[in-house]
Amino acid sequence: MLRRPRASRRPLALLTPLALVAALGTACGDETTVAVGGFDRSEAFEISGEAGSAPEVTWNGRMDAEEAETEVVTEGEGAELAEGDQVLVDYYVGNGFTRSTTLDTYAEEQVPTVVPVGGEVAQPVSAQPSDEEIVRYLLDVFVAEQITAGDTVGSRKVSTVTSADIVGVAGSVLDVGNEDALMVVIDLQSVVKTRPDGTPIRKRAAWVPGITFEEGTPTGLDFSDVAA
Repeated sequence: MLRRPRASRRPLALLTPLALVAALGTACGDETTVAVGGFDRSEAFEISGEAGSAPEVTWNGRMDAEEAETEVVTEGEGAELAEGDQVLVDYYVGNGFTRSTTLDTYAEEQVPTVVPVGGEVAQPVSAQPSDEEIVRYLLDVFVAEQITAGDTVGSRKVSTVTSADIVGVAGSVLDVGNEDALMVVIDLQSVVKTRPDGTPIRKRAAWVPGITFEEGTPTGLDFSDVAA
């Protein structure tokens, strides 16, 4: 039986990238994947290696998956994430149909991802992003959706999902079929600081200017109490 393409469910705010994805889909035609039966989700693979480093993946057979399912396989001992935090993550995407690597941000030529906890991932800055940028953006969005307040730094999560629910026909740029099952390993590496922290200095020398703040962030120097 042939599986037909399904529309990827994305927020309305992503209309610009999705318009380009739709154009890509028109160019590629109606791609289909033949379903002949396979292992259900985590039965199809084994993962080894320490959280924080590239996972070693062994495939037992072709994987079947539908709606996303995510589980914590390693509980980190680092800081607990809060709503609004920016988190540096590495992730690995394996194609459960071809049993090959789709994307590996641990690799030297790749850039790790910074995602917000409970916020929206920034869209590509280019007015005409490349196919690769669009797919990377859609994958980043999915990864961000799997991270919630209360997760801890150092944790490793594993998600299984069909590609139609993440990248749709746009995944062809990474050799991903429109109904291939994907396995995503997500490592929460660190919290990215967006402002200085520490204990403010209450006393300073008379010749040292003060510092002006807005919402806890330094914005300038105050010379009003400094001798001419």
